[in-house]
Amino acid sequence: MHRRSRRIDLETNVGPRSVAEALGQITWLLTQSPVHKHLKLADLEWSIMPALLHEQFRIFRFGPLPGLDGIDPENFLPGVTREGLEQMPLGVALWGWLSEGAEQKVEQGERLDPAEWKSGDRLWLLELIVPFSTVENRLAEVMMADLIAGPFAGQSFSLHRTDPTTGRKDKVTFGRQGASASQT
Repeated sequence: MHRRSRRIDLETNVGPRSVAEALGQITWLLTQSPVHKHLKLADLEWSIMPALLHEQFRIFRFGPLPGLDGIDPENFLPGVTREGLEQMPLGVALWGWLSEGAEQKVEQGERLDPAEWKSGDRLWLLELIVPFSTVENRLAEVMMADLIAGPFAGQSFSLHRTDPTTGRKDKVTFGRQGASASQT
């Protein structure tokens, strides 16, 4: 079963009104990420648009995410009001339902064709972009927990975790028995 998710704000369930609006919010997040800010516009066509068109994404806002209850938004980003922070995208998850062939391409670091993002039954979290995550605020952990409880509920899924220091990629698979990792 393929779960679809365009939900953005966990508090009000306000999602983007159009693909263009979602793309704008995601592009802004990319500009805030040291890893992604140097992407070319042409890269959005293969790296972001397929997830949007297949509705295989979630944009996260401050809202009542479990684990963020004790964080004061006023201290989170200086100069941003609570209302401003609640409207601001904090991260985005992009995933694909891949065939065996598409999964092999991902494992080899190759680009997926747009149709391959929804070509099978193997769930992959292809990107989790969380430019404001720190050890203290645990945004990435909170967003992963939300995905596991939401659109990924009951599913095993894989992702690549890249060591920022060494660049080594590990495939991590989350499932009913927890997580397992292998180097790729």
